[in-house]
Amino acid sequence: MNPATELARKLRVRRSDFVSAPATYDSSAERARYAVRAAYVDSVLERLDDRAERTRRTLSGVDEPE
Repeated sequence: MNPATELARKLRVRRSDFVSAPATYDSSAERARYAVRAAYVDSVLERLDDRAERTRRTLSGVDEPE
């Protein structure tokens, strides 16, 4: 597994830890902060998935050492 794939997997497992959204919000500003945090994590995941796919394609023609 390439590093980007592994990091994306770990981030998906811990996504709720990073977002840490409460069950209720005290204000719309607080709700917006958590929404932005979730969007950022999703953006990072998208970039990691893209990187993992590029790495997979690059390595697909390379034989791994025995």
